[in-house]
Amino acid sequence: MRSLVLVATLAAMIACGGSDTIVVVDGGPDALAQCNPLGMPGMQGCDAGEKCTWIRLQGAPPSILGKLGCVRDGTVDVGGTCNFGPLGESSGFDDCKAGLICIGAGPGICQDVCGFDGTPAAACPANFACTRYRSTFTNNGMGETALAGACNPTCDMLTQLQTGNGQPCGTGRACYLLSSQTDTSAVCVTAGTKRHGELVDPPAANACLPFHAPRVADPSDTSMFECGALCRPNDVHLGINVADEGGVDDGSAMPQTCEFRGASPPESVADGESCRYWYARERFTTGSPFSNTVGWCLKHALTWRDTNGDMLNDAPYPRCSTIDVGADTIPPAGTPDDTQFWCTQRLPAFQAGAQSRLPPPAFATVDVFDL
Repeated sequence: MRSLVLVATLAAMIACGGSDTIVVVDGGPDALAQCNPLGMPGMQGCDAGEKCTWIRLQGAPPSILGKLGCVRDGTVDVGGTCNFGPLGESSGFDDCKAGLICIGAGPGICQDVCGFDGTPAAACPANFACTRYRSTFTNNGMGETALAGACNPTCDMLTQLQTGNGQPCGTGRACYLLSSQTDTSAVCVTAGTKRHGELVDPPAANACLPFHAPRVADPSDTSMFECGALCRPNDVHLGINVADEGGVDDGSAMPQTCEFRGASPPESVADGESCRYWYARERFTTGSPFSNTVGWCLKHALTWRDTNGDMLNDAPYPRCSTIDVGADTIPPAGTPDDTQFWCTQRLPAFQAGAQSRLPPPAFATVDVFDL
């Protein structure tokens, strides 16, 4: 077995009856040029009979430290049940074939390895999207520096059905939104268990129950996340669609509203929540298929804004039902440029000059999954 030593190191202190310094190698800028998990089998920079993959070295779920390296090739095909060996240099890898990675908390499923550079070798098949995982091809908890990811089926978050075949995501899996610096996708991944308002630490995009996404728990501390319900939005103004302020209730057994999923109704002064369009939380200006179709629940009393441009938050976000038509355009008259209430659909003109109107830190999204 040939082990690849990479250029960047990460020192982690783990307390367990004392402190030990563990040095773990991570992917440097030229890591993929030396050992490339996106390469064709036999062309990954490894010896014959080997594959380039992620090796788990130290830690405990959900944060296991590892490195990229060459190990013996596996035998399990895509879609097959797979497992990782014990943590360690000579055993902490899966039994999937080259070009695949085992995804799952226990026995997992071999899935295609993919990348984020836009090249054909990094792409997923039709109706699949490349997604980042904590502790897989990265030691960065938020996934931004991931060398590679795994292909997951795309889906409709509000129906929880796959886009390719119209079927459910599968046992123990659900459809979750994932927003990065450049796009938003919805994919089928392992389902979480946290409910609306419950803290998630460390945050992961699938830590919550289906129809939820992590949100900043307290805008005064953007490092704390909790689960927040998702909803079906509608354009709401003073006297217009007021009944849909907390999300659209279609009369079904599972209405797509914030209140149905555990939030207080919008009229609650202390902790009322309303359904706002997802583009409020997208960190790019080009829009996505989810910008105007998915909503998220915002707690008014907790989320404050600057109304006079003095860099101090002095008023809570208003309820959409109190805003006159046209008063939530960009920018609203008499308010700073970065004020936007997300009560109506995102207009194409939003892209022009929109860099100054990207979402505030309090609306941060989580762009990495747990296994």
